[in-house]
Amino acid sequence: MLLHLIIKLLVTVGRTGWIRWFFRSMFIHLAWLDRTVIDRSERILTLHHELFKHLEMELFVPGSRLAASVALVRHVIARFDGSAATTDPEVEAALAGIGMLDELGRHAGSYTHHYPIFFRRVLPDDALISMTAGAREPFYTISLFCYREPRTAFYALAGKYFPLAYAEIDERYPRLAEFRAICERYDARGTFRNRYVARVLGFDRADDTRAA
Repeated sequence: MLLHLIIKLLVTVGRTGWIRWFFRSMFIHLAWLDRTVIDRSERILTLHHELFKHLEMELFVPGSRLAASVALVRHVIARFDGSAATTDPEVEAALAGIGMLDELGRHAGSYTHHYPIFFRRVLPDDALISMTAGAREPFYTISLFCYREPRTAFYALAGKYFPLAYAEIDERYPRLAEFRAICERYDARGTFRNRYVARVLGFDRADDTRAA
């Protein structure tokens, strides 16, 4: 609770230098670095949402790509903060490959991330469309929280990048058709679907097939 209050105060005041100083000089004295807690997710992954309203971005990566993903996130945050004047060559190549390099440069120095980053390990499972369904290795989530308002700069940092087309999704989730059938059975009117979900998960294709 104390940590949340301190971060909220720093963000409200809006002093980037204070935020940097806190995490570099004080945070290590407040965090229980040697504490290990093992329990069910709903018991320990808790946050007082009614007191600390926030936005969250969650990245999902395979364990084999975790180190590279952390390096990318660290560099992007440093560029947004303005503490990194240049782009690492490997990161530059990765961002250029998805057309985001110039976008990163335009936002340099516009946003200082102000909340600890969470990592969560997700083991392979047999759920219908879980992101680890049928996986051969654990995956990890990288979660970034934002308290600051207005949040325009955070939206630029977070954004939404979803390059997969339906055919690629269908290939990665062998039981996707079974999942769609269950949705059609229990949500025949599509109450819990919008156009984006219909397109990405292939519901619009199923509708076209029935119409034909």
